[in-house]
Amino acid sequence: MNKQALFWGGIILFLIGVAGGIFFLIPGIPHLIADPHMHIKHAAAAFVVGVLGILASIVNRPKAQAQV
Repeated sequence: MNKQALFWGGIILFLIGVAGGIFFLIPGIPHLIADPHMHIKHAAAAFVVGVLGILASIVNRPKAQAQV
């Protein structure tokens, strides 16, 4: 797998993690689990996934092209 695919995969993982964390912090909407209350642990786990995604994209960022 090339670094560019891992870079964009990390960006997508970051966006999904942040969106999931915000989703679990909004009370009153039906979540995937039984009750519609806020879920701090689930939100924290989703934000951790987002941080891992951004770290993966930082490590695999494309190198700058040399100018001629």
